[in-house]
Amino acid sequence: MMLPVGTMLRGTYRVDGYLASGGFGNTYVATHTEFGKRCAIKEFFMKGVSQRDEDSTTVNVSNALNQAQFDEQKEKFRVEARRLRNLRNPHIVSVSDLFDANGTTYYVMEFIDGESLSDRVKRDGPVSEQLARDILDQMLDALQTVHQQGIWHLDIKPSNIMITRDGTVKLIDFGASKQMKPSGGATTSTALCYTPGYAPCEQMEQASNEDRKKLGPWTDLYALGATLYNILTGNRPPLPVDIDDEGANAFKFGNNVSPQMQHLIQLMMDNDRHRRPQSVAALHTIMKDIHAATISNITEEPTENATITANSKSAVTTSSPKVDNQAQHSRPKVVEVETEPKGKTSPIIEICVFSLIGIMIFVFCTALYHKITIGEVKLFDFKSNEMRIAEGNYKLGNKYFNCDGAEWNYAIAANYYRKAAEKGHADAQNNLGLMYLHGEGLEKNHTEALNWLRKAAEQDCEWAQFNLGTMYQKGEGVEKNYTEAIKWYRKAAEQGLTMAQYTLGYMYENGEGVKKNKQQARYWYQKAADQGYKIAIQAIQDLNCYGE
Repeated sequence: MMLPVGTMLRGTYRVDGYLASGGFGNTYVATHTEFGKRCAIKEFFMKGVSQRDEDSTTVNVSNALNQAQFDEQKEKFRVEARRLRNLRNPHIVSVSDLFDANGTTYYVMEFIDGESLSDRVKRDGPVSEQLARDILDQMLDALQTVHQQGIWHLDIKPSNIMITRDGTVKLIDFGASKQMKPSGGATTSTALCYTPGYAPCEQMEQASNEDRKKLGPWTDLYALGATLYNILTGNRPPLPVDIDDEGANAFKFGNNVSPQMQHLIQLMMDNDRHRRPQSVAALHTIMKDIHAATISNITEEPTENATITANSKSAVTTSSPKVDNQAQHSRPKVVEVETEPKGKTSPIIEICVFSLIGIMIFVFCTALYHKITIGEVKLFDFKSNEMRIAEGNYKLGNKYFNCDGAEWNYAIAANYYRKAAEKGHADAQNNLGLMYLHGEGLEKNHTEALNWLRKAAEQDCEWAQFNLGTMYQKGEGVEKNYTEAIKWYRKAAEQGLTMAQYTLGYMYENGEGVKKNKQQARYWYQKAADQGYKIAIQAIQDLNCYGE
């Protein structure tokens, strides 16, 4: 039995609807009536132990013998809320309030406008490798914060990872988490919960508190590897016993998963915890080494005529055919025939002739470069031909970057993007800049990132303008400079980029780098909202609730 819509909690929160239930709680969507802010509220409610009468909001224990268990788990619920409250990270759901009411406990969280990864995969099937890598990066950022607090999550799986409409990933549900002592071992001795397929051997053993020293960051990294496997394949991750019995054959990867990603997942899901990455930092190092190994394996730079085979999804480089040595030796010899010497031409005449030819070539090439036309008929456009080549290289780069008809390979993608970027292709310049910024297929280099992003931005590439704004706003690789950030955000926003419009609105609303200006905030939010940008629509509703 759920709380009725309209129920007021603590005199402040109005229940607007039901979201989900688990073994230990119900989650509702609610509104903070004072601020008009949407939020999510989790109610402690033990399935099979708790009950609520139809005409009441009060939670009771169905059997008095279960009261001690109810109280113990309720305290654990409160601990979960406090842990989340102390974890400040954009990729971890935030908690703002904790209180008792109706015979139970509630905590208030941010409302996440999105869905779980499990729901995404059920609806759309496996995600692309590019999205999986983005999810991995955000999750590692979250786990870095969690592990630094001496906490192991112990229940990472697709249903406990939310993804918002703008692609932000957030880790939720710390109900199974454990706080570890400085000396090792858990601070509590309650049973370890786990989800089959996402838990390694050391978590499934249900060992004593002393043996729980086997748990560590590597335990969460196993679950994260299993999560990657699930969202990339749509398959349930193999159990540890399956991995023991079948080894690599226990993993059923599709052609959409690159060998590098397969290797990374198998490493994260190694049954021997000592062979797994021991920390988030160690995993980052391994990922960097895998990229470096990929780059070193490229012994020959692909040519502009590289083609993609449909079956193997690998690049085939076409070049001039090699001549067989035997064929070279079997060629017929050329017989040189002596002829009578002819009269020599005057050196002065030769100089004049060659000079005239040189002038004609120069004039001809100059004409080619500036579009030759006879009447209304264009004979040749050298610049247009260059851009066609650049566009071809850019598309090839996309194939390798997105694993779209070609084997995933950031290094080859970067090579093609560079070819296109050097010919002035703005989108290629933007992508190359981002690869330098994030160290994907190239060694991280903020100077190069700034250089290529600026080249693209100056050609009115709105995404490059937005990315430049982000670098200056965050001080990523450059000195933090709000004036530059707003300048580039504004350029992108004026071209209609919703994320730039929303970001400008946010900066004006909160006075980040500029003087607070609700009118300007509303203006830019409305621009984004007019294009259907959900977060901007919510921001305008919030402004209206505050009467601003």
